[in-house]
Amino acid sequence: MYVDTSAIFDGRITDVAAAGFLIGTLVVPRFVLEGLQRIADSTDSARRTRGRRGLEILTQLQKDPRVSFELSDEDASAIDEVDAKLVSLARARNGAVLTTDHNLNRVAQLQGVRVLDLNHLTNALKPTFLSGEEMRVKVIQQGKEPGQGVAYLDDAR
Repeated sequence: MYVDTSAIFDGRITDVAAAGFLIGTLVVPRFVLEGLQRIADSTDSARRTRGRRGLEILTQLQKDPRVSFELSDEDASAIDEVDAKLVSLARARNGAVLTTDHNLNRVAQLQGVRVLDLNHLTNALKPTFLSGEEMRVKVIQQGKEPGQGVAYLDDAR
């Protein structure tokens, strides 16, 4: 499974891996790692923070004994764009792409590449509530308007 930068930045990949939902090897091509390094070296502090977080997440995945992790030298050198390279490599290996990028998801699917989208997984795991169903919550903060408040469900959402 080829890991897209968006899934790395997102960070949920570590929780999904820790829960045992990622089967197979997570493949991070060096061109993805180099892209993360360029972002981590950016002069823009927000990009730099995001890049450093991405590198930390990869380090966590690499050290996690539950995760099969491969840093790959594979490259589709004839292709310049990172997303297109990932789709090409996944198609050549009959693999999949792990992403949160909606457009990459669509393009990969159009080319017959299987996609695991963390956003779709998150939506699939949200509990359903029926209209009129009672639930207990503890209001922890006053809302902006009268009669409003902020509370969290049991699963911390």
